[in-house]
Amino acid sequence: MFPGIPASHQVSFYTKDPDVCDGQMAEISHQYWTHIVPHLKSITVGTKLAPFPEVPSQWITVTIFFVLA
Repeated sequence: MFPGIPASHQVSFYTKDPDVCDGQMAEISHQYWTHIVPHLKSITVGTKLAPFPEVPSQWITVTIFFVLA
């Protein structure tokens, strides 16, 4: 999906766009993906190596911005 991210990494998606997030990053779970993504301006992709480090500074992150046509 993302050529720069090795297959051995766990990938998670985050956003802070919805008002309910109050500006804090929140993980987008699989069960809400189709409901929330159409309403977002950006998504941050976070990856972690196994065993997964709990320290966010050890994560690789990429932010994707949507351009509305």
